[in-house]
Amino acid sequence: MMQPLSLRHKKIALCLLIAGITFLAYLPVKDNGFINYDDEEYVTANKNVQGGLTFRNLQWAFAAMEVGNWHPLTWLSHMVDYDLFGPSPAGHHLTSLLLHIFNSLLLFLVLNRMTHALWRSALAAALFALHPLHVESVAWVAERKDVLCALFCILSMGAYALYAERPGFARYGLIFLTLALALMAKPMAVTLPFVFLLLDYWPLRRYQPPRLPVETSEKSIGSKPALVQKKAKRKKSETSSSERSLSSRQNLRTPATVLRLLVIEKIPLFTLTALCSVLTYIAQQKSGTVAALQTYTLVDRLQNAVLSYVRYIVKIFYPVDLSCFYPYVAHQFWQIAGSALLLTAVVLLVVRFRDRFPHLFVGWFWYLGTLVPVIGIVKVGLQSMADRYTYLPSIGLFVLIVWGVHDLTRKMRRQAAVLGTLAAVVLVLFSAATWNQARQWEDDLTLYRHALKVDADNQVAHFGLGLYYSRQGDLDRAFHHYTEAIRIMPTQPDYLNNIAGILNRLGRPEEAAACYRKAIALQDNNALPHFNYAYLLACQGKFDEAVPHFQRVLALNPDDMVACIMLADVLSGQRKLDEALQYYSRALQMDPNRGDINFAMGKILALQGKNGEAAVRFRRVIQLDFAHVQAHEALGEILLSEGRIDEAVAHFQEVLRIKPDNPKARKLLSDAIAGKRTLHSK
Repeated sequence: MMQPLSLRHKKIALCLLIAGITFLAYLPVKDNGFINYDDEEYVTANKNVQGGLTFRNLQWAFAAMEVGNWHPLTWLSHMVDYDLFGPSPAGHHLTSLLLHIFNSLLLFLVLNRMTHALWRSALAAALFALHPLHVESVAWVAERKDVLCALFCILSMGAYALYAERPGFARYGLIFLTLALALMAKPMAVTLPFVFLLLDYWPLRRYQPPRLPVETSEKSIGSKPALVQKKAKRKKSETSSSERSLSSRQNLRTPATVLRLLVIEKIPLFTLTALCSVLTYIAQQKSGTVAALQTYTLVDRLQNAVLSYVRYIVKIFYPVDLSCFYPYVAHQFWQIAGSALLLTAVVLLVVRFRDRFPHLFVGWFWYLGTLVPVIGIVKVGLQSMADRYTYLPSIGLFVLIVWGVHDLTRKMRRQAAVLGTLAAVVLVLFSAATWNQARQWEDDLTLYRHALKVDADNQVAHFGLGLYYSRQGDLDRAFHHYTEAIRIMPTQPDYLNNIAGILNRLGRPEEAAACYRKAIALQDNNALPHFNYAYLLACQGKFDEAVPHFQRVLALNPDDMVACIMLADVLSGQRKLDEALQYYSRALQMDPNRGDINFAMGKILALQGKNGEAAVRFRRVIQLDFAHVQAHEALGEILLSEGRIDEAVAHFQEVLRIKPDNPKARKLLSDAIAGKRTLHSK
């Protein structure tokens, strides 16, 4: 007869089952590519990430505030991936998938550790693993920060459960460390100390004050013999004072006092999250991602927040029409009022029944609280909501649903069989939806076409398709999609910048210039339209107009070496040689191994009669590229003018070896040989 599985073996079996089904559901991501939606900033066009895990890049990761975030751990993760897999997207996707699977297993083990409810913990973790709302966090390489942050958040929850069992400095230090790592992956972890307070209520039950010992009754004393009564009364008198002292001490341990102590306990954690919030705000200000605050009023943002809370719940239960971007749209008053009433009613219900159903209270406020940083009250970006924002908050709803359904059906006959069948059906449906949604992230064309099917007025999808067709050389389609994006949102500088590039390529430079000027007027601290407009002006020979725009680019981005070189080229064309040399020198400090910069500086120095310094530059060019014909030729001319004929001849001969049909080099060589003969005849 087969022996029943032990608890340990059940856990192992459930872990293998969750991991296997999740891997199969997300299998399409192995064939997906990178997307022109932040993947360039994070990987495909990021030179620091592509440089791999070096000490210099490690310093950059901790100092960088790129793309509106301070998240050094995320940068390091991408660097490791690039070291391992290079530009092949499959490995990057596989890393994200493995992190998601690991997160799901950790969630199962942590929930089970805290609740001792094996099957409910497994179901909540399976819903987390297989829900199609989480595809965006897994299938989008740029969202590595989501799965990485969740990893350390769940580890921190596990560390907190251990600390609650036996508090100690080392265990608290582990909580602090894992929280810090979560924040260094994505600042959304700032709500984690609040989650710990919820876990204190349930399932850890740390809010309950200790109970007083039961007092001895008078009747039991009075029924004893007189001598015993006397001793008992004396003993009672002695103990009553100690009990009163104990009672007075324990009266201080009311639920309110316990709550205060639990909050005080977490002050270091709240301090850490406050510091991360400040760094995040600075990063977002620097990158301009909080500019949407100027677009939408506080009332607009509050209304959108209320609606988004309800829309997320709807998508949890009915995950259809998922999109990479949800445009910000106005809603009718009844929708806003209805959403507010629904949220308020649920809050009142879970508070009213918190003692009887503590998991409903915790799950609901987990969902509400962890969404606060991304619900849109402080607006970052143009989206009204995003699937990726549900990655951690959805855990609260899954706990609420799983434990709530279990309690509601407690008296049902054959509860386990019925709920098991229902859970299996739901997980199969979610797995199929996840498979389908993962395929939508295959490439730019598939992703943005799907987004337009969900909403034809999706400006980000039009912009993404415009960029895609532009790179394919299909300028007419690119122009169409950029035009649509601008029709929907005419005040977006990036859209104007890109359509200006198309107009210029279509031979309409004046219209392109007008679009660049409009983009600059809308957002003067955006370096891209300044650079493109300056380049257009330089190509038209309008150097005086181009210079201030190149200078503005360098003021906004001092490390832009291309802008530095182009500004130096323009200044050189204006015969402002000393200024040109300054900018060439600045560019050379960024990359000392640029032969073109050394050659340009050599030419200017030669024009200024500084032959010695010019020769140093030309020699450096030849050192970097021995086949550089112009450098050999220029250095030969300097040597010839200084009477160093043998050295000059060697360089002219090298030019003719590389390029035998070079008439100038042949004449210079002839002159050098003739000069040498004249010198010998004398």
